[in-house]
Amino acid sequence: MKIAILSNVNLDILKKQLEKTYDTFSTEGYGQWIKYALTKDERLNEFNPQCIFLLLDGFGIVENLEDEDKVKKELYSYTVFIKSLAENYPQATFAISNIHIKQRYINSGDYFKTDSPIEQHWDNLINVIMKEKKNVHLFKLRELIQTSGSVYDDKMWYMGSIPYSMKFTSMLEKEVSSFIEYMILKRKKVLITDLDNTLWGGVVGEDGPLGIEVGESHIGAIYRDGQKVMKQMKNAGILLAIVSKNNIEEVQEAFRTNKHMYLHEDDFSAIYCNWEPKVANIKQIAIELNLGLDSFVFLDDNNVEREAVRQQLPEVTVIDFPKDVSMLPKVLMETYNKYFFEWRITEEDLTRTRQYQEEVTRKKEMQKLASEDVSIDDYLKSLNIQIILSAVDNTNIERTVQLLNKTNQFNTNTVRMNMSEIQQYIADINHKVFVANVADKYGDNGLVSIIMINLDGSDAYVENFLMSCRVMGRQIEDAIISTVEKYMGDNGVKNIYSSYIPTAKNVPVRDLWERLGYNLVNECDGEKKYIKHLGETEIPALLKAEMRVV
Repeated sequence: MKIAILSNVNLDILKKQLEKTYDTFSTEGYGQWIKYALTKDERLNEFNPQCIFLLLDGFGIVENLEDEDKVKKELYSYTVFIKSLAENYPQATFAISNIHIKQRYINSGDYFKTDSPIEQHWDNLINVIMKEKKNVHLFKLRELIQTSGSVYDDKMWYMGSIPYSMKFTSMLEKEVSSFIEYMILKRKKVLITDLDNTLWGGVVGEDGPLGIEVGESHIGAIYRDGQKVMKQMKNAGILLAIVSKNNIEEVQEAFRTNKHMYLHEDDFSAIYCNWEPKVANIKQIAIELNLGLDSFVFLDDNNVEREAVRQQLPEVTVIDFPKDVSMLPKVLMETYNKYFFEWRITEEDLTRTRQYQEEVTRKKEMQKLASEDVSIDDYLKSLNIQIILSAVDNTNIERTVQLLNKTNQFNTNTVRMNMSEIQQYIADINHKVFVANVADKYGDNGLVSIIMINLDGSDAYVENFLMSCRVMGRQIEDAIISTVEKYMGDNGVKNIYSSYIPTAKNVPVRDLWERLGYNLVNECDGEKKYIKHLGETEIPALLKAEMRVV
């Protein structure tokens, strides 16, 4: 990983520590970050950092500025430089710190003066930048300072403009490393939880729906706080599921009648309460949600159950339940940070649980119609599927990046790009990136498909085509490709080239292009290349898509 550490103060000690782990850019002294913003520095550009950290010391900014208005003007000028930095090095992810200003005023007993409004003002300015520049993220330096001891070293400050103690510098190094880990984290999608002594205290089958421990005080408050964290996870787009050895009727009664319950049935995408082995139930949930087992995290207070899942389903991540149950909310927070962390929450994240619940309803209807000998085509027509194709823009680019990096099964070439890379890609006039939003009579699935195309005269190359596993099996891909082909033909394209690059997970699209009428021209080590001459016999699509591209 290539990184650059920029600052308005001397952070050479931090850089030397990071050099042990990362390829770190060597700046020409501290305080040079504005120079890199004013002009595109040849050395930094050639180094091509994947992540640029701008760690600003608050006291270093305000040291010689007593007037608050002057400080705010100075901070505003910093935002201009930061935007320029992001534009000069678009390939990089930026981590911009908030600021902490150590006490610099003498205060009387009944009166105090603080720099916290300045800190808040900078927070507001950063927030504006992050909304405008999708490759800019917040580095929470102030929070780290406020929760740490022995932060500042006055002697080092006066000797070499080094603000931080060795102890705090080591803590800062770990925080930088954690940020980088979040960048490359492969995120999980589902938290599966047990119920008795996990989601609540006690055993519902013995203590009754109103006798279980969940409430506002004592042990019950611990479990309620744990449920609050899970609710936050659900609201951030993480799917919750239940696997419990219980009678479903008693569980339902607990959720419906216990007024202290923070979570409710509709917060869960799947509920399996029976006496089958939990391993079997987890497998069934994977099938029901159409997700790989490596997308799951399992929480259970019973060590025997945890060990069974570890041994029989090694792809599933199993959480060690805390021996001290008071640590449960903290363990859940740590679980989110380690396995589910997201930089930004998209509209699709906010509605993901509902979307999966709607998909379960679709499958049940399909099974019902199948038993009545209704054809799959008639079933799909009955869904009243609407498909809207459009170009990537600022309203959908975050979801596009998210889907691009999460989708594994329906993904022809498995191209991964971060925000900066996708912005660079679409800036090229020869590149087209179309996204598809899908809805039907059960609800809106949101943005579920991406197709990336490179144009070269009368030829078009499909560099990647992917679709969320939530909408697989509805012939939506047929409508997307048919519509894209028509759009390309109307804009002078004669030939479309496509390919399939195999991975361990994208077997479902191994024969996709053949089914869509493309001619195989080469195959080597499982990788296949295709061509389709537009104007040849078209494969009819059952569904229609609307293209909304000017």
